[in-house]
Amino acid sequence: MASAWPTGAYAPSTSPSVFDLLPQLSAEEKARFPPTGIGCTSEATSMSTVHDALRHYNAGHPGAEFDAVKPLKEDSVYFKGRPWVHINFWARSCSSKNIKRFFAEVHYEPPTDGRPFSLLPVVEACIILDESSSQHRSSCAFC
Repeated sequence: MASAWPTGAYAPSTSPSVFDLLPQLSAEEKARFPPTGIGCTSEATSMSTVHDALRHYNAGHPGAEFDAVKPLKEDSVYFKGRPWVHINFWARSCSSKNIKRFFAEVHYEPPTDGRPFSLLPVVEACIILDESSSQHRSSCAFC
């Protein structure tokens, strides 16, 4: 019985995994991968990013502050040796108690005073996502 799958030049191919490609990547591309031993983020780590983002948001919106509720989805990448994070999270309005969904982009810089293990957060964006817009219900509006 003949195989249903084509062989030879018409055989299906699979893409190489990122680990197969590591030797071929430039130094700049390799810098996007986290250092060995780093990779999984806990909810506590995610909440730290949420707090960094909300501190920035609340400073720019006096009288309309929010408290962190829960991180939803986070993705990070290392760019030029520094961690960059995109995160969606819920936060509760301090005045109305309504919960809103936020998006934030945060990256972390080494401290200027040379202290080890303390990265300084730089919040590039922290905004409320408009839940009424149907195009953003299942994913981040910016990713």
